[in-house]
Amino acid sequence: MVAILILATIITCLTVDYFAERSALKRAARNGASLPERPVSVRTPEDLTRVPAGVFVGPGHAWLELEPAGAVRVGVDRVPVSLLGGLETIEAVPVGTVVRPGDRLAVLRQGDRDLEVKSPVEGTVTAINPIAAVNAARIGQEPFENGWIVSLMPRDLGGTLRRLFVADEARAFLREELGHLRDFLVGLSFAGRGALGVPAMATLPDGGLPVDGLAGRLTVAEWNELRERFF
Repeated sequence: MVAILILATIITCLTVDYFAERSALKRAARNGASLPERPVSVRTPEDLTRVPAGVFVGPGHAWLELEPAGAVRVGVDRVPVSLLGGLETIEAVPVGTVVRPGDRLAVLRQGDRDLEVKSPVEGTVTAINPIAAVNAARIGQEPFENGWIVSLMPRDLGGTLRRLFVADEARAFLREELGHLRDFLVGLSFAGRGALGVPAMATLPDGGLPVDGLAGRLTVAEWNELRERFF
């Protein structure tokens, strides 16, 4: 009997708390107050450094994957997508464009921030992923797998591959890049140039990872400096 009374008391208290909180939220909404934010999902370095088997990654964060017919597909890893906070549009160079390593292949845009994807290889653009033109957000959600941006017929592919990273080397390279990015943001903080009026480390909630959409939290000058250093 005592146990039943205790259980009934607990249920009553929980019910009262539920309706009290619901009533408070309704009052806040009527008064124009913002509702409590949901907790930010916790990420780990592996979320930004995962690279599928057989995919090469190079400086500038473009990846390259070999196709059976001898062409290569090129896309971007998760780091630039995370910095931009997703992708609104992707503007790729036209089919037939001849590029050299470091030439622009595409421009990624999110809001008023953009980022160039530079070719890791010399070659001729033979195809553009149709998804990139109509659903850039999907490319951002799946930067590998079906998230390639352009296909090229390469020249001197063997020499190019020696300059890129694959498997454990690719993951190590991305972890090192995240460390350099952290140091860059800390440098902004110590220089008193933080765009948010708070230390730059406040934008690194998950043990050194940049928050999604970091680009929008930086000034134009800071974003341009970040692009020059890392892309």
